[in-house]
Amino acid sequence: YPDFSSAMNNMAWNLYSEGLGKLDEALILNQAASRVDPGRFGSLASEHYFWSSLGDFESAQSVYPKMEALDAQNELLPRVRARLARLQGRYAASKEEGLFLARKTNSRDAQRGAFDILAKSGAFEQAREILSKFGPEYFEPEQWPDILNEGDDNACIVGLTLIRTGDEELGNDLLTYAANYWEQTAPLYILHADRYPGWECFAYFGEVEKSLDALEISLEHQHVLRNWLLIVANPELRILREHPRFAAMDEKARAELKRQRDHLAQLEAGGSL
Repeated sequence: YPDFSSAMNNMAWNLYSEGLGKLDEALILNQAASRVDPGRFGSLASEHYFWSSLGDFESAQSVYPKMEALDAQNELLPRVRARLARLQGRYAASKEEGLFLARKTNSRDAQRGAFDILAKSGAFEQAREILSKFGPEYFEPEQWPDILNEGDDNACIVGLTLIRTGDEELGNDLLTYAANYWEQTAPLYILHADRYPGWECFAYFGEVEKSLDALEISLEHQHVLRNWLLIVANPELRILREHPRFAAMDEKARAELKRQRDHLAQLEAGGSL
């Protein structure tokens, strides 16, 4: 079924969301799906994520008006706006998008999205208020094993939020528990457990060398490539970027992103994209 656009879209998103680092291949599939079935909101949203992760903000911005024309009320719009703002270092703008999304709808998924935007924009008090409603289990250490066993990868940013809002002991305990889980327990069951953000938890409680060790492995497997530019822009991760080891990783990641952008440009010039 070569014209089954939904399958192509799903494959494209999996290449991206599973941290395989194949953003160019994801975009090739995405464009093929759009040729077969143009004007789908989900396809456009994915395309926006792919281009912005590659650092081609101009191409990402060109997709946005098409999304807005199709569904101006869709809750994905503030999410893509917030993500692009963070990639560009505009954290105040990202915060406003998070607050807008939190007011827009009370669905659990939207509230989780709003929490993620606000916490990663430095608006920890507002993020905690949302967390207390949709994620009260995070405040109960006995529930942490279930949270992580279910594949939740928000524990690092939740731990940082707790620390920044007065629960320093609980937040540090969560960061420690999650980092150790992804470093020691998850690899026993998941071959590529390094795609989970253990490095991020280590960074937030100051274990710089451990964080860099984990980040290096994750980058080697290209799991963090889609989020690399967010890592570079995140003020909370300055402690990593100031370390001499980070420069070599940054050079490697940017070189791979450029290679993929060049690949897509060649395909576009030849009329294949």
